[in-house]
Amino acid sequence: MAFRGLPVPGNDETLSSWLFRCSVNPHVITTHRLQSTDRPVRWWDGLELKSADPDIDFSSVICRFGLDCAHINLETLEQFFAFRSGTLVEWKYRRFFCPDCLAEDVVKGQLPKWQKSWCTEQSSCCLIHGRILEALIDASHYSKAWDAFVQCCNTNPSRINMPLSVLSRFRSTTRAKIIQFINRLSVEERNIFVNIFNKLYSIFLQAPYKGGRGGAARIHFQSERGARFADPLSLEHSFIIGPSTADPSSRFGSMILAASLVGIVSESRYSMFVRVWELANPSSLLPRDLHLVAAFPHVDRIGYQVLKKYLGYVPKTFFPVLERHLLLQEKRYAREGVFDGYTFGILNID
Repeated sequence: MAFRGLPVPGNDETLSSWLFRCSVNPHVITTHRLQSTDRPVRWWDGLELKSADPDIDFSSVICRFGLDCAHINLETLEQFFAFRSGTLVEWKYRRFFCPDCLAEDVVKGQLPKWQKSWCTEQSSCCLIHGRILEALIDASHYSKAWDAFVQCCNTNPSRINMPLSVLSRFRSTTRAKIIQFINRLSVEERNIFVNIFNKLYSIFLQAPYKGGRGGAARIHFQSERGARFADPLSLEHSFIIGPSTADPSSRFGSMILAASLVGIVSESRYSMFVRVWELANPSSLLPRDLHLVAAFPHVDRIGYQVLKKYLGYVPKTFFPVLERHLLLQEKRYAREGVFDGYTFGILNID
C-alpha cells in the first residue's frame, strides 16, 4: 500500500493538507512536526510578499519532513497530489472552502482536508454539495483546513446553513452544461472556445485598478467585502490577476456572463439565472439585458488599446452574440471618447 503507516490522502486532498495531518498524527515518525501557526517560507519580492508553494513542491517533502517510509517517492506524491485541471492560484489566494466537506471529514473521525478543487481560478462552488465556497480569514498556514473548520464553528450557524438550494442546483447544472458543451467540440473548436471564454472570464473579473471597482462580475455579484490585495501593476495585469483575487460569487457570475456571450448558455438560461440570483439576493437587482450587465470596464484611449490587444481576435463564425456585444461596447467607447477607430478583433474562419 502506497501510504502504509500514514494517513490515507483524501480523493481530492492537497499535499500541504496531508502533510499537516501527518505531522499531528502521533503514530507517524517525522523529523519535523508542523504547528498550527507554521507557514510556508515567505519573502519580499519588491513590494509584494511571495510564498513557497507546499502543494506542488514534491521534491522537498521527503527530505524536509523525514517521513520514515521508503515507499513514499516523488512519483507516488505526484500521482496522488498533482493538480490535473484548472489554473492554480498562488498559495495566498487558496482561501475558499466548503464547510460541508470539512464537517463531513470531522464526522468520520478525521481531521478536515483541504481540497484541490478549491484552489483554481475557476473555483466557485463545491462540486459535491453545490454550495458557494466561503472565505477563510487567514489562509497562510499549513493548518488552513482545521482553521477553516474552527472558523465555521465560531460563525453564526444560520449563515452556514443558509437555504440557497435553488441557486445551488442552478450552479451545479450550469457547470455541467458548460463542461458537456466543451467536451462535444473538436480539439480545434475547443481551443477557440476555451481561449475566448478565459479572456472574457478574466475581463469580467478584472481586479480593481486605479480606484475603479473592477470588472462587471465584481460589480454585480461580489459578496465578499473588505478583502485587500496588492494593486495591479498595469491594466493588463489587473485582468491577469483578477480571477485569482475574486470571490467565488463573482467567479460564478463571470462564468455565466462569459458562457452566455460565447453561446454556451442560452438567453433563456441567463434570464433564469437573473431570477434565481435575485431570489437568493433580495437586495440585488440585475439588468435583464445581458449586454448591460456584461459591460467592459471604463478605460481611457490607451486602456482601450490594451483591452483590445488582451482580448485578441474573435472568430466571427463561432460567436454571433459576442460579435454584437463587441459592437455595442465599441459604440459606448466612442461616446466616451476613447474609441480609436480600430474595432475589436473580428476574424472570419473558413
